[in-house]
Amino acid sequence: MNNVSPAAVSTRILTDFTTAFGEKVAQHIALVGRPGLPEEIAKVIVFLASKNVTGSKARIWSSTGV
Repeated sequence: MNNVSPAAVSTRILTDFTTAFGEKVAQHIALVGRPGLPEEIAKVIVFLASKNVTGSKARIWSSTGV
């Protein structure tokens, strides 16, 4: 089993979350440089679901937007 564990992703909910939690969210995003894009996360998921992945198991794939 693999796990995709993205950092902040640029979606509508991120805007709401940033509004609700303000500076703390901005600081965490600054640590990784920028929010990821949904398309970037999708590419990781497509890759993991492909027949090209045969030896990856029990791994957490981080996506930090960098």
